[in-house]
Amino acid sequence: MDQLIYSATRIYKTGNHSPVFLNVTVGDGQVGGSSIIFDDREIATGNINNYPIGKPGDDIRYKILRCNTTVKDINPDTNKTIVTCSFIGGASDEDFIFDTEVKENGGEVLYSLTFTFI
Repeated sequence: MDQLIYSATRIYKTGNHSPVFLNVTVGDGQVGGSSIIFDDREIATGNINNYPIGKPGDDIRYKILRCNTTVKDINPDTNKTIVTCSFIGGASDEDFIFDTEVKENGGEVLYSLTFTFI
């Protein structure tokens, strides 16, 4: 079974606010886990809930965050997969929603998501 790769790049306005908190949610009754890379180093893996990006007082503008989330289709009612990356604490809170379908039951998709902070 092939693994589908979904790639996207977005911009998130942090302003002068840090830390920013990240939540990664896998939807539609599917399962998954994430690897978060910030400033070229892995900072978190697994379930990402309210994870701080940067420390108080850090200027995280113009830095890159990569979120690699693998989703496995376990819901027999749909092959649709959804990943939501929610940022809290920047210039404004924002949800980024990404979705695609796997070709067959039990399929996997790697969401390769890149966020540039400004």
